Amino acid sequence: MKLNLWATVVQNEITAYLKDGSVCTGSAIVCNDIDETERGERLLYIENDDGLWAYYESEFERIEYVDCATGETVVMVADNSGENSKKETEVSNSEKDDVSPKLKMNLMNEFWTSIVRDPQLEAYWEKKENLELTQEEGWKYIDRLSDFAVDALQKTLNTETLPDGILYWNIAQAVIPDFLREVSDMIYEIQVATWKKEDLEMGINAGFQQAPFNEEKMQSIINMMVNNSMKNAGVVDDEAE
Repeated sequence: MKLNLWATVVQNEITAYLKDGSVCTGSAIVCNDIDETERGERLLYIENDDGLWAYYESEFERIEYVDCATGETVVMVADNSGENSKKETEVSNSEKDDVSPKLKMNLMNEFWTSIVRDPQLEAYWEKKENLELTQEEGWKYIDRLSDFAVDALQKTLNTETLPDGILYWNIAQAVIPDFLREVSDMIYEIQVATWKKEDLEMGINAGFQQAPFNEEKMQSIINMMVNNSMKNAGVVDDEAE
């Protein structure tokens, strides 16, 4: 199997073997396409406990991960000719029967690209990891993440990217829930970091338990987005509700 950086984005954990002999294990969170990078080649971001790492396609020797569906280890080896990447792009563009996977990938990519390019979020992230993030900074961090999340949804799910220009219910259910859950988990991690900082200052060691994800609120958000899309497309009107 040839190297496909886009495929690694949907995997939970990967092990990347680089041509300089180093190894990077972590979560593949976003892949920038060739037109988004200065070197004109794909750039993969990998996150682990040590930080956020960015590697260009030419730096990889191979990538390994465990397929969630089959439990088998998948090994992807580098192809420096560029022909493989072009072929995969042509195939993906011809498979338009189900746009949801591509939209979901683009949504995550848009969101994480905004994050990794923002110096303020990088500063907040470092403070969070070092338990130096104050409550005030934590709320600013959350507000900034929330803005990026809304912006990513608007840029990814719009009249130019959706079939017939409409956010259909099945597409919304396939694309949005995992994204909102990931954003929710990130917000919780920020909150915990600020709580731990305060506990350390007070000399206590309290435990923290994450509240269950609010599925009802999420469905309300999805319903609103679908209904607004239908209205804007003239499929439904206010009197029909």
